[in-house]
Amino acid sequence: MSFKWVCFDWRNTLVDGRKALRILNENNSVQNILRSSGFSFAEEKYAAALARTELEKTTKYYGDIERHRKGFYFTRLCFHLGKKITWENAEQMDELFLQKYVAVLELLPGALETLEFLKTRGTKLAIISNAREARFVRQMSHLNLASFFDVVVTSFEVGGEKSSLKPFEVFLEKANVDSPVAAGECIMVGDRPDEDGYAKKLGFYTVLFNPFSEIIDEPDLVVRSHGELLGFFKEVFPDVNVPV
Repeated sequence: MSFKWVCFDWRNTLVDGRKALRILNENNSVQNILRSSGFSFAEEKYAAALARTELEKTTKYYGDIERHRKGFYFTRLCFHLGKKITWENAEQMDELFLQKYVAVLELLPGALETLEFLKTRGTKLAIISNAREARFVRQMSHLNLASFFDVVVTSFEVGGEKSSLKPFEVFLEKANVDSPVAAGECIMVGDRPDEDGYAKKLGFYTVLFNPFSEIIDEPDLVVRSHGELLGFFKEVFPDVNVPV
């Protein structure tokens, strides 16, 4: 196997998004943001509205880039709470939530070592994420990771989520600017079989990282930690200065 690029998903592949959200939930961060904006509600009603909002993300709005628009989540949450809200207010709430999220966001164990190893091998690195660029850049800057990546592709900016294949296609266009590269020379690492796994349809070598749901199409490799992932990369990108 010969590869030129390694592409990563972001949340729950390089950063521990689940832990960050768990901390915010334990601190009632969303409820506090709503109440600080003048809304009152019973906890039971909030729980029901939250459940409906989360369900929408994976059903009605699955694959729709609008769900990444700033303020969208709070607009839908307030709708289910029966509260009127302007888009401007929703964006303000979104900003408050992002500040809290970034403050508790951490790299997954071993993620930095994985990135540093790949850089020592001269490997080109990319991020391909279902996200909004401004939101993602804030997180990456907070963790001092911007210098690692040669290309960043976010679904909101390219007009399609990974399930549409558009972000992968845009990545290939960007990667080919400097020198020719085929999909088969690229590795896609991510935790979502229904998103990252789709790269295989274009010919990427796919690595599912600790997948959170049932695997749809068989990936080329499944790993459960960055320790396993780093072991794979050490085989794929050997030190050319070490005599065989």
